[in-house]
Amino acid sequence: MVDKQGDGPTRWSDVLPRARPQPFDRPSRPSGRPRVVGLLVHSLAERQGAIVDSVQAVCREVGARLLVRHTSRAEPGRAQVVQFLDAGADTVVVAGGDGTVRLAAGVLAGAGANQCTLGILAAGSGNVLASALGLRRGSVSGRARVAVLGDLADLDVGLASCWDEHGQPVAPQPFCTMVGMGRDALSVQSTHRRTKRVLGPLAYGVAGLGQLPRRGFEMSWRTDDTPWRRGRYWSVLATNTPLLPGVGPLRAGAVLADRARMDDGLLDVVATRPENPGHWMAIAAAGLLNTRTATRGLQRAQGARVTIEPDQPLPVQADGDIICARARQLSAEVGGHVAVHIGDGRLD
Repeated sequence: MVDKQGDGPTRWSDVLPRARPQPFDRPSRPSGRPRVVGLLVHSLAERQGAIVDSVQAVCREVGARLLVRHTSRAEPGRAQVVQFLDAGADTVVVAGGDGTVRLAAGVLAGAGANQCTLGILAAGSGNVLASALGLRRGSVSGRARVAVLGDLADLDVGLASCWDEHGQPVAPQPFCTMVGMGRDALSVQSTHRRTKRVLGPLAYGVAGLGQLPRRGFEMSWRTDDTPWRRGRYWSVLATNTPLLPGVGPLRAGAVLADRARMDDGLLDVVATRPENPGHWMAIAAAGLLNTRTATRGLQRAQGARVTIEPDQPLPVQADGDIICARARQLSAEVGGHVAVHIGDGRLD
């Protein structure tokens, strides 16, 4: 922690000399009062009682009916959201992490962006999307109010299609923040559920440090129909958010895709190919200082579709979930969008 004169304690991220890019191009808009609210609670979320009570209090205030469902290993979220829609829900609040949110967002985007809105109560191990949207601060009751009544913004929902090591297609998977291949995905794959429960977001950082000194993989990638780029990459990510996850004193994360907006229908590529520790230092500086200058060991691009082909089968991660253990190809694009609550939740 650092003390600023007269302001008390703050985070390291508050004094870094960079401007945090806004996640949306278009302004938010007021939301209406919901009639039926579905609350999806991850089975391992902390303070579940407080979460349910807080959402119930907001629903009682506006006269909405609340439906509560919990996830399980057999039903991680999709089926519950379908049940909410069948019951007439016009708002679904997810109390969980990025994996649970992406499953819910995929169902809502498929049902039509105007049918049901999405509220997020960060209660997972990563919560990258909630951090990017500024939804992690405040009390449970305050965040519940935003999740039900906050202003609305259109959030792009990506669709990732993979082909496994035998060339067979894998069922497409939704994502809200990022999808990719390389050492980043291997870090996710090696992070155990128990470790995530104990360490939270730091668990991914610990796993990532183990992958940091290792060599990258020969991969080719491109956006849309542009020429292929080929090289030995540590990681290739297609991201929907300018903010990538961080740990420790830099918990706010690094801005490596500064042009990324979550409502523009495009994906931004962040491809890292460091050859020495100096390249890693340059990449870290670029993320922390939010620089747009060319950076050694870092390639960036933007497009409507991103295709990645490794020379050997590699795992694919989407929002912190492994969606294919051994993939020969990954194709990602924006498949739809959903209206997400991000405002302060004040009633008119």
